[in-house]
Amino acid sequence: VILLWKADWQEPPPSSVPFELSDYPDFMGCPAWDESNGALEKHASVFVADPMHHILVAMGFVCKFGAESFRGKTVLEIGYGHAVVLGTLLRGLGAKSYSSEYSPTPWVSPFHVPFYTKLHQHIRTLAASGSLGDTSKYNIQAATEFAYGCGKNISGLTTLQSTAEDLSGVPTGTVDFTFSNAVFEHIIDLDRTFSSLSRVTRKGGMMCHQIDLRYHGNGWKTPWDHLLYTDEEYGPEMWVHRGNRFRLQEFLDAAHKYGWEIDLVNLQHSSNLFPLPEKEVRQYAQ
Repeated sequence: VILLWKADWQEPPPSSVPFELSDYPDFMGCPAWDESNGALEKHASVFVADPMHHILVAMGFVCKFGAESFRGKTVLEIGYGHAVVLGTLLRGLGAKSYSSEYSPTPWVSPFHVPFYTKLHQHIRTLAASGSLGDTSKYNIQAATEFAYGCGKNISGLTTLQSTAEDLSGVPTGTVDFTFSNAVFEHIIDLDRTFSSLSRVTRKGGMMCHQIDLRYHGNGWKTPWDHLLYTDEEYGPEMWVHRGNRFRLQEFLDAAHKYGWEIDLVNLQHSSNLFPLPEKEVRQYAQ
């Protein structure tokens, strides 16, 4: 288990570039703006998603183990967000992927078409540089098929609507690697989550989770505020949207309970995020 806390990324501003589906011939089978616009009412935040940020996060996970380690393996990504980046990247290596999301974003062409176009460009550059293993073995066509199919499930890449606690749809004992980015701070039940992870993972499987332990309200300016509320004031709905109140040791204890061996814990702190005196910060961080 690798647990990381990264707390220094800022979302980029929305793009103002006009969208015309005809500018993207590989996506001509996808719905145009007028057919996908309704999906934006609940998912308008898609337009701040940055392909470069997501590819760097995915590559950080791949580099931890080495690209060739994923060839022919089965990978689970928990909480893929607005777009399936890791599954797209690994499909070119011949890996099978399950990508789960609690609240999946429906296909929105004005977002997804430019996003995946940029993502494919990044992948081509990485593959050509050897960052994705043997350049002669990386299959660019396989990596692009999911997006060119407008985000519909294809052989070897399955999207699932499921919580981390359930992982419904993921077969028992099939997963070699599991990855999540900024997901575990939103779960409600640690026991069920790690029990489900143990259920779906093969013996000897590995997982890597980046967890942001801060309070997600107030623009992250008061990172420990969620620890000051009573249980009645800060209920499950707040945990899902503003961050749960589990501390690092609770994650580690739950992992141990269900048979996981802790390999690396990497804490990343940013001093400018702590408005409280250091003594109080240390107290709240326990």
